[in-house]
Amino acid sequence: MSKVVEVHVDLAVHEVDRVFHYLLAEGMTVQLGQAVRVPFGRRSVVGIVVGFCAESPFPKLKKISEVLYDGDAVVTAEQLQLAHLLAEYYLCPLSLILRQMIPFRLDSSSWPQQQMRKLLVPVVDNMPADLSPRAVKQCEILAELLRLGELPREEISSPSALKQLMLKGYVREISVPLEPGTIVAQVSNLICPPQLTIEQAAALDKLARALMADQPSTWLLHGVTGSGKTEVYLRLIAAALEQNKQCLMLVPEISLTPQMVSRFQARFGSRIAVWHSGLTPRERLDEWQRIKRGQAQIVIGARSAIFVPLTRLGVIILDEEHEQSYQQDENPRYHTRIVAQLRQRTSGSLLLLGSATPSLETYTASETSKCERLELTTRVSERPLPPVRVVDMREELRAGHKGLLSRRLEYALEECLGRKEQAIILLNRRGFASFLLCPDCGFVPFCPRCDISLTYHLSTGRLHCHYCGYQQPILRSCPDCGSDRLRTQGVGTERLEAALEARFPDAKVGRMDRDTTSGRNAHARILQAFGQGKFDILVGTQMIAKGLDFPRVTLVGVVGADSGLYVPDFRSSERTFQLLTQVAGRAGRGDSPGEVILQAFNTQHYAIECAKNHDYLGFYRQEMRMRRQGAYPPLGYMVTLLLTNEDESDVVQDSAFLAELLTGCLGTTAQLIGPTPCTVSKIKDSFRWQIIIKSKDRLQLRQALRQALEQYNASRRRTQVILELDA
Repeated sequence: MSKVVEVHVDLAVHEVDRVFHYLLAEGMTVQLGQAVRVPFGRRSVVGIVVGFCAESPFPKLKKISEVLYDGDAVVTAEQLQLAHLLAEYYLCPLSLILRQMIPFRLDSSSWPQQQMRKLLVPVVDNMPADLSPRAVKQCEILAELLRLGELPREEISSPSALKQLMLKGYVREISVPLEPGTIVAQVSNLICPPQLTIEQAAALDKLARALMADQPSTWLLHGVTGSGKTEVYLRLIAAALEQNKQCLMLVPEISLTPQMVSRFQARFGSRIAVWHSGLTPRERLDEWQRIKRGQAQIVIGARSAIFVPLTRLGVIILDEEHEQSYQQDENPRYHTRIVAQLRQRTSGSLLLLGSATPSLETYTASETSKCERLELTTRVSERPLPPVRVVDMREELRAGHKGLLSRRLEYALEECLGRKEQAIILLNRRGFASFLLCPDCGFVPFCPRCDISLTYHLSTGRLHCHYCGYQQPILRSCPDCGSDRLRTQGVGTERLEAALEARFPDAKVGRMDRDTTSGRNAHARILQAFGQGKFDILVGTQMIAKGLDFPRVTLVGVVGADSGLYVPDFRSSERTFQLLTQVAGRAGRGDSPGEVILQAFNTQHYAIECAKNHDYLGFYRQEMRMRRQGAYPPLGYMVTLLLTNEDESDVVQDSAFLAELLTGCLGTTAQLIGPTPCTVSKIKDSFRWQIIIKSKDRLQLRQALRQALEQYNASRRRTQVILELDA
């Protein structure tokens, strides 16, 4: 091995986003991916070994101080390759990508230490003659220790008796490393797979052939809700395990993880590991170590699971691949689908994207042969898709009905409850009321840290900011004019829950949103209770709209079905259609037929119409016509540059400076929009401006971005720039 080691230091600033050369100390050995401590200027920093070279152009090299974490590599060679590709793709420091791959910061002081287990062991071989028989507890403890050889300290029921035995020198305490536990328990009875439909069997056959070919490939599994996509996933994974390959199963939200884990556990037992942000630091380290050691063949998790250190990766599955939650909302703003596509390349694996409502980007790729498309057009057991009825809320108001629920939805709920069946009601806004309003002067309380109105929560009696978490007591009078006639405006899931409890007092109503799922394992508890019939009606936000399979749910209602259409985003129609189609698919998945009722004011919009008819292809064609008019993805390339700074004047000046640089680097084929304030112009005391670039030439766009950002960073501006690539 060469003595010159290439180390990437963990400093996430552009000026040092490069490799540094170090020498190995005498007798020291290092491997690719190991974490090391190195001298850097006048301080000591942590870095990762990313390569080796025969010689260095630098004459005087410092030596590596120490190898960390017992010499165990923190990233694999394949992960390093992926990290370089992602840093290049997202034009960000390599350190930012590497941090996504390691469960803790590379600072060894923050790495959880190995947990120790305290055991008691006997010092004597036989029961001592001088131990009085009257010391009953001491005799019992020592006899048990002599019989077993050791006992966990926490199992001793009499601490005082143990203390006396230790003082007499008959027993001593030792500490041994605690073996990593598993999030998934062992099961004794595994479920036999059901019989496949003709479409499922055909899809699985093609996927199995591609897996056997051992070549990277990308597939779209486009199946209507309830068509059995999960069973195809399970069979494909079983085929991969037979070939000694590991599998990665991704779901868009933590709320989907418990049900997916249960299904996989029933099929594969404890061969699975779980990975998501809801794990404790200790659990994350234990699961990470199990994965690295090859003790888990299947990893199930949310967005961050795409980075886990699987070394024999054969299959990557993105369930509900269209979901917005696959987009990281912090820097680097990666999209899990893009990372999966790159990881498929570095690992040589098969990538399967599954959805009833694929993103336009993915479906367009299948239309242009960039990926293969498999279709599941019918539900299993030939169950029909539920009929969808759209209620025009304008007509409800004209008829004098002003309730949150339309008359049609109220009647359907009565019928559903009368049959002892279950219902899901979706309202994609949490809280009791959207905001408070003074009708006399128009005052609305805003968050002092964010440019957003505060939401009223009845359960706490306080006003909450859903961006930064700020809270304050509810106002009893207007601070501007002194009026005591403050009114709540808008409606959220908390208010809908209260309305349902008032309208149906005998029904048990549960609620699932970010407020009720903030506790540990809250998602699993709520879904388990609903599955056991402890709730008749489940109210919730979009987290209840996809992936859930409850056979007793025969009614789905949506309050404000058109509310998402008015979000200032070119994808608002697509996301509305996807949300409505997905939540409609929760109905009628058992033996009883289902029914869906959508309440909307804009009933004629094509997203509503196509969702009503379960018509993905019709929506795709209409939406693509709209995208073509504005040259939006997937018919063009688009980049959003977000600039944030706590000083408003700095962010304004730096945005203008960056826009000027970009204008000089971009060609005539690109369109630059901005700089302008973001829709929410301040979050957590940071002012936010944005620049949007649209172009049909991807290569030219990336070259211009790279050149402009290098010039911007060289100017040492204080405003942070975050890239979001929309194509």
